[in-house]
Amino acid sequence: MLRQREIDIGFVCGWYWMLGAELLNRVPLGYYGIHYSLLPKYRGFAPLVWALINGEKQVGLSLFRFSAGMDEGDIVRQMSLDVGDNDTIADVMQALEDMSQTAVREHWNLILNRTAVLTRQPAIGATYGAQRRPEHGLIDWRLSAQRIHNFVRAQAPPYPGAFTSADGKKIVILRTTVDSRTYYGTPGQIIERSDQGLLVTCGEASALLVERLRTEAGESTARDGLKGTAALGGH
Repeated sequence: MLRQREIDIGFVCGWYWMLGAELLNRVPLGYYGIHYSLLPKYRGFAPLVWALINGEKQVGLSLFRFSAGMDEGDIVRQMSLDVGDNDTIADVMQALEDMSQTAVREHWNLILNRTAVLTRQPAIGATYGAQRRPEHGLIDWRLSAQRIHNFVRAQAPPYPGAFTSADGKKIVILRTTVDSRTYYGTPGQIIERSDQGLLVTCGEASALLVERLRTEAGESTARDGLKGTAALGGH
């Protein structure tokens, strides 16, 4: 399709495949796009998901000109966003979508007029994210409560969600809170039930409050959705 048209400039959004050098060179003004990271960090797949899994306190976006390498092109604009401890992927995506519109609005005419200032990415400090699939959301209760909490919020809706099992059935965990107490127990063991949810022991003598989840019956509070369950994760 691109080869059959005379294109002056391309803007790429939500495209998951590399554009080869032959296609890039056919367009006089080049291809531009938004990547949801502060490049050169988190080049590649699922940058926001990986950033939240890793507990990053700040994320951002980069408006950049494409090159033959993966997310290696020159930067037009970067904007950063502070991330709260309980912000989910949906919260972060919405904020960055709004910021993306600002970045494009402020720089589009400069790009068209060839007057936009392009900054080369640093030669060091690059990191990369691998592609993620729904099955990669399996929770390992041997990790610390904080790491599992980050894992859950990074894959919350609109993504498929972090999941575990109970009584042989898949359970998607939607919302959690880290408990501040030191708790010893078998990872995945449910140790308290309350109106707020189910308290589950995790690795490193920590505990996580599971507040909301989704089962085959639909979304519910953790207490209502897992009555009679003693442990999560196949115990």
